[in-house]
Amino acid sequence: MLQFVRVPNSEVHQWGTLLYQVQNLKPQAVGYWSLSEIESEIKNSTSNLCLEMLDQKIEGFIFYTQSSLGNENVVLIEIRHWAVKSKGRGRGTQFFKEFLKHFESFSHKSIEFNLEVSSKNPAAIRLYQKLGFVQVGQRKAYYKDGSDAYLFRKN
Repeated sequence: MLQFVRVPNSEVHQWGTLLYQVQNLKPQAVGYWSLSEIESEIKNSTSNLCLEMLDQKIEGFIFYTQSSLGNENVVLIEIRHWAVKSKGRGRGTQFFKEFLKHFESFSHKSIEFNLEVSSKNPAAIRLYQKLGFVQVGQRKAYYKDGSDAYLFRKN
């Protein structure tokens, strides 16, 4: 079940720690965010947080921004970071699909999703392509490990 939340400033560290643990990645893993990066994103006033809840536990999360760029008929969603606890069981795919569907249900508006992914993350690239995302750009040596960032878009 999707749950959209705003984290009070007094709870940033507590939430940051919870989301950091959901990531379930080693520091050298592709897509890893440090605790300080997660806390910084929580504090970011333009960032939103969507949770995947199962039995009252956080199973996944997505940080995203939402804007209209001055056009009331277009909603731009930039997916900043996402992670799920269980990998390889289809839960991440299902969660991501539910997130997209939530915004696509705004039938009276045009929705554009944007994200970036490391060139060293072929599983994520395949998922995005399967869900209708198209690569629209590339940033050379963008990440700390020297990998490129592929820019994807879905309308």
